[in-house]
Amino acid sequence: MNAANFLTLARLSATPFVVGLMYFPGRMARYGSVALFLCAMATDVFDGLLARRRGVTVVGNYLDPVADKTLILCALVALSERGVLPVWMALVTIGRELIVSGVRDVAASRGKVVGANWMGKTKTFLQSVTIAWALLLWAQAPSADELRRTPEWRSLWWFATATVAASVAFAIAFVLWHWPLVAGGVYPEAARATNEKRG
Repeated sequence: MNAANFLTLARLSATPFVVGLMYFPGRMARYGSVALFLCAMATDVFDGLLARRRGVTVVGNYLDPVADKTLILCALVALSERGVLPVWMALVTIGRELIVSGVRDVAASRGKVVGANWMGKTKTFLQSVTIAWALLLWAQAPSADELRRTPEWRSLWWFATATVAASVAFAIAFVLWHWPLVAGGVYPEAARATNEKRG
């Protein structure tokens, strides 16, 4: 167990506490939830830096996206259930992650590890901003119902909608790029290399 994997496990372990605090009464619990969420997502930055300096392990390559998805999806579901964000946002995000994970599983079954790229990292950053913003606004409001009547919530809604749209667009690009492997073929660059060798 290296330091990077320890931080990843800490992020994963923080999930039930981030969600649990959303169900405690009072604003302080919600402030605690947003503070813990931000600390948990900060570990994503540090474990990435440590992994690049000391080497990425097989366990870390698997755990890192699992920890990110678990924390973000659980937080989105809880915020939707509490009435802070629309339910459809959580449902679309879950569907998106299932599709991307399915492509990664197929790639893994064929001996290719598909890691995160800039689109996945951008998506995670936007989702983190959405969740932290929603938790902070909710902590400052008397209730979720009153929050939804404020102009700040409308700004949050537009940002969250743009985040969902971007994540779906990234997923479509991801699936299209890896489709040759999913369909049993080869990647475009591999096909070009093969043709060059034959030529």
